This record gives sequence, C-alpha cells and structure tokens, in this order.
Amino acid sequence: MRGYTDIRFFFSGSSYSFGVIQAALVREGLAPPSTLAFVGSLAVACLSVFAIPNSKLIRKYGGKNVLLVGAIVKGLGEISASFAVKNVAALFVTYGVVTGVGYSMIYLVSQLAHV
Repeated sequence: MRGYTDIRFFFSGSSYSFGVIQAALVREGLAPPSTLAFVGSLAVACLSVFAIPNSKLIRKYGGKNVLLVGAIVKGLGEISASFAVKNVAALFVTYGVVTGVGYSMIYLVSQLAHV
C-alpha cells in the first residue's frame, strides 16, 4: 500500500503545480490568466470525466498495467505541452486532455488500491 501513497503524493504535486507554469505563460503574454487557469483545471476535471472508462480498463487489464500506461500518457502530455507554449489551443489538447487522461488513470488506480 505504501507505493500507492507515494503515487498519490507525486500526482497531487504535479497536477496542482500548473499554477507555476501558468504564471510564466501569463508573463510571456500568451493569454489571460483565466484562459490558462481553464487549461489547468481541464486536466484535473479529466479525473471525473474518464473515471468510468478507466475503471473498466483497470478491471480488464489490471491496475499495474493501467498505471504504467497512465504514467506514459501523462508524461507524453506534459512533454508535448512543453512544445506548445506559444499556442493556447495546443495547450488545451496536450496539457488539458492528454495529461488529464494520464492523471485520471494514475489517480483511479491509486484510489482503488485502498478499497
């Protein structure tokens, strides 16, 4: 169980640290703070949106496999978002949706481990 607690600690830190990125993007003049805040909140909202599909994936493929895929998807979303810092629409897709799907997979596995 300790490993899943570590996963939740890392997940919470990385998902709620978008404000640091947002501040830098606002300083660069990319978009207003409200628009960039929506990008960050979209990623966190994906936790709920993809909960049912991800629970079906966990039931079919197992928690460790879904956790691995979630970590890869989250990483790819964040890396691709680093190339999209001049385009708000691309940030919505890369950080908001792709990273959000990875967050959802990781979070759901860590929560179901305690049930």
